[in-house]
Amino acid sequence: ECVNANFGHGYYNIGYCYYSGSFGYSKDAEKAFNYYKMSAEQYYAPGCYNIGLMYLSGIGCSKNVNKGIEQLTTAAYLGHLKSQKKLGDIYYFGEVTKRNYNKAYEFYLMAAENGDAYSMYSVGYMVVKKEVTTVDRYDGIRWLTKAVDAGNEEAKKLLDNLLLELEKIDGVLKVIKTANSYEITIREQKYSKNVFAYIKTKDSITKYMLEEPSLEEIFVEKVGEVYGK
Repeated sequence: ECVNANFGHGYYNIGYCYYSGSFGYSKDAEKAFNYYKMSAEQYYAPGCYNIGLMYLSGIGCSKNVNKGIEQLTTAAYLGHLKSQKKLGDIYYFGEVTKRNYNKAYEFYLMAAENGDAYSMYSVGYMVVKKEVTTVDRYDGIRWLTKAVDAGNEEAKKLLDNLLLELEKIDGVLKVIKTANSYEITIREQKYSKNVFAYIKTKDSITKYMLEEPSLEEIFVEKVGEVYGK
């Protein structure tokens, strides 16, 4: 009935049956490709994703990287998480096309906003490591923190390493990581210069709080710019 009504998910389901050889269908990659293609023509995101992968690998069709990326891109803009992650990897690692960090960031960001922990880490990593330079460093810490909250271990390791570096600064008594920043307690006022010297080399850190007897707070929003009072 779905096929007769020209519904994308109906074509998709038949394509899946041919691809997997399930529900009494014999495996047939070419028929699977044809049904997935009809599904994609209805802008059904999973159909676009599957036909994109088939184009990339040459299963059931002639290999065509450009068409594969085109279909994955369509699915990504339709909100398909797997397509967003796949395109992030394709452009980041240069799997089947030329490496492009800006495009990788674009698609990882889509997936991160879609709730994917791996992509949250990827976005944060790219910002902190300066692989993209048009994004505020604050966003790198923010996405890494979100990735940690979502259970990503690599993001936790990256933030923990940053925390260990902060704790080694001369005069620092303790460091506490909050949601989007680090609070640093120093022994006395004169040690603040050590903190600021470190900040100038690590511009992924965007906010500090200095505790001393006067309870003066120093906020650093951007490296070499606003120190506040």
